[in-house]
Amino acid sequence: MSSLTTLSADHRKPELPSWVRTYAQELRINAEDRAELWPQDPLVSALVSFADEIEARALTHALEELSLRDAAEESGYTRSHLKRLLREQDIPNSGNEGEPRIQRGHLPKKPSQGVAPPVRCHPITRTQVARAIAEGDEI
Repeated sequence: MSSLTTLSADHRKPELPSWVRTYAQELRINAEDRAELWPQDPLVSALVSFADEIEARALTHALEELSLRDAAEESGYTRSHLKRLLREQDIPNSGNEGEPRIQRGHLPKKPSQGVAPPVRCHPITRTQVARAIAEGDEI
């Protein structure tokens, strides 16, 4: 079996982002609380349905299969790095050897290369500036 062939169906499913699980759980808890106070409240079933729909849409998004080009663009990693991860079976291949595909939920996320946080400086007063100038010190 080639290392790029599709892994067995029992391979792990992509996990939902933690914020999705937390939000859906909060909606269900809210629904349970409302059901205790107002058993006939139509909002109870709406909250549960909304939680189910959020999880279903997030799972559909996570299960979407991406080409290496799209996966590289979305993850921030190069195609060659993703190919290596597939070859080493660090991430499952949803396609085949000739056309590997990666489910969005299995994509590694490259850490952000954003701007460094600003250096914190202690505020200086006018008196401190004047004293530094008078004494010939650096500010």
